[in-house]
Amino acid sequence: MKEEEEKRSVVEASSSASEEIMGAVSVRERVVRVGNKLKVVRIFVSKGGNVVARTVSPLMTTFKKKDIAQVFIGSLLLATPFMVTEEVWNL
Repeated sequence: MKEEEEKRSVVEASSSASEEIMGAVSVRERVVRVGNKLKVVRIFVSKGGNVVARTVSPLMTTFKKKDIAQVFIGSLLLATPFMVTEEVWNL
């Protein structure tokens, strides 16, 4: 029984430590215009105010014809292997 209690305490300690680490970082988001394009800038800041990391990703505001074609072709490429299996034809 002591071994089980020790295992539980180790698991609880590790989960609380990870929660503290996750809680120690806050995220600030900004939308910035770079040229003619919008970008989302995420800044990860520790409790002490130090910048931990920065990420920049595009902000997609429109859905064009080429995007529809890309989705259609991508779905066909992903679905093709399943269309030719015997299990699907026997359904």
